[in-house]
Amino acid sequence: VDSGGAAPAAPSPQVPLGALAAASAPNDAQEQALVAASNGTSPGGATPISAALDGAISFSSAHLAQNPDHKVVVILVTDGEPNGCQENIGAISNIAAAGLLDGVTTYTVGLQGSNEGQLSQIAQAGGGQSFIIGSGNAQQELLDALQAIRGAALACEIDIPEPTMGDFNPSLVNVEYTPGSGGAPQTFGKVDGAGACGPNGGWYYDDNGNPQTIILCPSTCDGVKVDASGSIKVVLGCATIPG
Repeated sequence: VDSGGAAPAAPSPQVPLGALAAASAPNDAQEQALVAASNGTSPGGATPISAALDGAISFSSAHLAQNPDHKVVVILVTDGEPNGCQENIGAISNIAAAGLLDGVTTYTVGLQGSNEGQLSQIAQAGGGQSFIIGSGNAQQELLDALQAIRGAALACEIDIPEPTMGDFNPSLVNVEYTPGSGGAPQTFGKVDGAGACGPNGGWYYDDNGNPQTIILCPSTCDGVKVDASGSIKVVLGCATIPG
């Protein structure tokens, strides 16, 4: 943001964060706001990827710092190569890498005209994946990419199952991981919250007072996501093993 020599303004989204409902626009106000913002924006000719990515990651990092129990990702969608602001792809990748250090993962989606190698480098630096949309059914391919990103982002968030007998007791919950290689199952220890996650990992509740979701700590999440054939099971009824 060029503020004429003054300090740069803090980045802010064109549409404030909000939950999407099951209904589509215009019945879903959040979706309608996103549609209106997109329809009201005309391309200016350049492709300032670095500025867009830096603004998105700066905002996301600040949001995550204030909401440490949230999962925050940035999705960079472009139909071209860097044109304007910082154009060095290594420097742009470093922006994504800095975001990852703050806990923000970057994914990239390239439309026709983008550079697949560049977007892959950015996504790899940001800990995410890169998706390339062909010239066929671009709308459906974009939706598929967004769903894949959503699935990857939520892979380490597990809904708490309903107990088959009696009431749910949050002190009688354990998370068990079985490696795809056939190794012995292991139980992850529970920690008090996101701030208590350390190098040993573990898991925590989204809300200790009224838990609905189990969230794996970053180091534990990274470990299980690379094991495509591994499995995670929530076991109810036994005293929770602490981290």
